[in-house]
Amino acid sequence: MLLLLSLMLIVVPVMAAEQLTKDDFAEPVIEGINKTFYLIGDKVSGTYLIQPKTDDKATRLDNRYYEIYNYLNSPKLKAEAAYKQGGIVVKEGEDYLNMRINDWEYGLNSLKIEFSGEIPAVEDRVENLILLQVNVTDADPDVLKPVVVKVVNENAFSGSISSLESKVEELNSKASELENLGVAVGVAKQKINTAQDYLSDGKNYYNQGKYIEADSSLSKAEEYLADAENELIRLDVNYRFTQAEDKLDSFLGKISELDAAVLKAKEEGISTTAYDIKLQQFKTKYNSLYNRLEVNAKDYIDNGLYDDAKATINSVVNEVDQAVSEINGLISEIKAQIPEKTPTPTPTPTPTPTPSEPFYSGIVEYFQENRDTILLYSGVLVGIAVLGFAAYKGTKAYMKRRKWDELK
Repeated sequence: MLLLLSLMLIVVPVMAAEQLTKDDFAEPVIEGINKTFYLIGDKVSGTYLIQPKTDDKATRLDNRYYEIYNYLNSPKLKAEAAYKQGGIVVKEGEDYLNMRINDWEYGLNSLKIEFSGEIPAVEDRVENLILLQVNVTDADPDVLKPVVVKVVNENAFSGSISSLESKVEELNSKASELENLGVAVGVAKQKINTAQDYLSDGKNYYNQGKYIEADSSLSKAEEYLADAENELIRLDVNYRFTQAEDKLDSFLGKISELDAAVLKAKEEGISTTAYDIKLQQFKTKYNSLYNRLEVNAKDYIDNGLYDDAKATINSVVNEVDQAVSEINGLISEIKAQIPEKTPTPTPTPTPTPTPSEPFYSGIVEYFQENRDTILLYSGVLVGIAVLGFAAYKGTKAYMKRRKWDELK
């Protein structure tokens, strides 16, 4: 019972403490930490002074625990609590101190924390690192700001520069490869060139020891290279999509060829039951592959899911190649069963007599006399040809499906 009573006397005053906010504390005074950045392994030492914002706030700061964390390597801590019109309490440690500030009539005058150690390793090129943090019981989480510095990782800088140089070379090679295939890569190459400029700036800043500026330039280079890579992936997938469409067209043509071979075999009285079944299977397969390409793959491309689109396209192309190879074998098999017919001799054509010189002269004279009329009709004929080509391109997709419908 005595032990329980003693614990209650210790715990109750802490639990009864008032909730503290930033308004209760003066801005912490940090000394010794004044460099723009630190390198890994640098030795650091400083002080952190906590005080009430006003004298009447002093009694609010006592009767609670102050937890002190030192995140340096080889850390050392020393905390000195000074009570108003009272004594001083000192406590020492390494990476952690739990400083008890007792209830005092006049409150806490100050809490001075001395800390030291070495800057630990970080992963990024430049990273914000917390050196010291103070948590207070019955207070808002951010009531006291931590001590934060920028730490530079020189090895990460060297690795980033080397990696970016390799990436530029890789993307330039990919752009040239697509360009040779007839793909327009201007946007991607422009982004690569911009990334190269930022990379060059980053290297210069790094060599001058301007690490913050170097990190900013290298980050820009990374952004532009990521955009360029995404653009090249998009172009590559769209090119593969077009090639797959051509493969499907070829597959449809082979189905028509097999259909014609089966029909000819029937005319010759050859049994084609097995071939009819195969032909129907190929028609069904074409329809399935067409939907996977024109619906599934296209949907992936439209939504930027290029890996899924590429996988679907490659799958379609592989299945088309296998099907076309099988169809070629069936066509050869059918043709081998059809007896060859002896071709009818073609009569030798009678040579066309060479026109005489007066004939050519008459043509030249006629052209000169009617030149304007001939040029006018020629222009009309060229216009008709252009319009006909445009109409052909506009109905290509429609004719493909119509051809498929007729084949079905």
